[in-house]
Amino acid sequence: MGAVAATGKGARSARLFELLERFPRSVLKSLCRSVGAHVRWDARKDEFLDILWTLEGCWLEDALVKTVTMRDLQALCRNVGFATGGSATALAARLVAAVEDPSERLSRFRPFTEARAFARSLLLSGRSQWSAFTHGRLPAKGRLPDDIPKAPDQKYQNAGWTGWGDFLGTGNPARHHVAYRPFREARAFARSLGLANVKEWKTFCKSKSGNRRVLPSDIPAAPHMVYAGKGWISYGDWLGTGRVHVSQYRYRSYAAACRFVQQLGIRTETEWRAYCRGEIKKHGPRPLDIPSNPQRVYKNAGWTTWGRFLGTNSVHQTKRKFRSFEDARAYVRKQGLKDNKAWRAWSRGRRPADIPGAPDQAYRGRGWTTWGDFLGNGKVYPKRIAKRSFAEARAFVRALGLTSATEFRRAKRAGRIPEVIPLTIFRHPEWKGWADFLGLPTGG
Repeated sequence: MGAVAATGKGARSARLFELLERFPRSVLKSLCRSVGAHVRWDARKDEFLDILWTLEGCWLEDALVKTVTMRDLQALCRNVGFATGGSATALAARLVAAVEDPSERLSRFRPFTEARAFARSLLLSGRSQWSAFTHGRLPAKGRLPDDIPKAPDQKYQNAGWTGWGDFLGTGNPARHHVAYRPFREARAFARSLGLANVKEWKTFCKSKSGNRRVLPSDIPAAPHMVYAGKGWISYGDWLGTGRVHVSQYRYRSYAAACRFVQQLGIRTETEWRAYCRGEIKKHGPRPLDIPSNPQRVYKNAGWTTWGRFLGTNSVHQTKRKFRSFEDARAYVRKQGLKDNKAWRAWSRGRRPADIPGAPDQAYRGRGWTTWGDFLGNGKVYPKRIAKRSFAEARAFVRALGLTSATEFRRAKRAGRIPEVIPLTIFRHPEWKGWADFLGLPTGG
């Protein structure tokens, strides 16, 4: 109410009102009493203002000196942007002079239009960069002047503020204020760009001219979210490329995919992966309706194994059903294989699919003992030689006259110490140290 009335009382009254509005309620109440105005103790701040701004005469300076504390006067001068040094009379005189002189500014901050011009000159991209600038994290942009507020959206809320896009000059309105174009018009704009894929679309959306986005503010950077259920199909449709996301592909049936793949002559899953990556040039690119991961796409639509899919009918070793150990051993013994080398040669070319290539692993715990037993060549590996006792090992080493752990290791590598005495003898539970083990004198 007071602010509206103040505009009709001339420039001085308006400036007086602007100054008084900066005082807390308690100070305004004291000023009213100092000029003899009758006010209720619970009156509102605007009621005090309605009394004071209409007063005529030179009452203000005397009332400020008598009623307002030095601390409050300094705070008010600081808030307006004036110096805070000097006596209470000097501070009051400065404030009164500001009311009387129309060229003075009764605020420490620049008018909105000047502050906006300064902000636009920084070429900041958005509110986050403004925050970084005001906190000194963008030294290349300089420092925030004392007469520019850190929170212009609050300071100029009723003095010209419309949004960060206007204040910083980016032209980006607040998201909740945006009215996007209808889907068909937005899609026509996107297609006119001639972009090839989503990656190029995202790059375009991030591009700027100065600190303004090239993308019009009424075209969303995430159209799949804005236009969901409003005409959106895919980015291929949005950009006009005709491409369809993998989740929307319509694949051939499992049987049709098998017929296509088996014509290629691919033998293993590894070859298939190479083909899908385009590394087997003779076959050309993989059709989009043939999945690169058929084991997932056809999981419940016919898929069994890679052998069936590729037409090799091979089965992974972990899923094979092998002959019993006794039957496999009997069959292998008939082949007359003399050693492991002969086994490997025979296994690569003539081994039946139901006999494992690694029988020592496949039949472990199911009858396996040794290769000599499995091949039937009569060879039996010697049993592990019993290691000497620790005392015997120590006696043997002491006889060598070694004087350090380093000499022990050298003798071991040179073959002077037998295999039954390990290089890690120091881990033996009876170990008492190198001096004891080598027979070296201790102490004294």
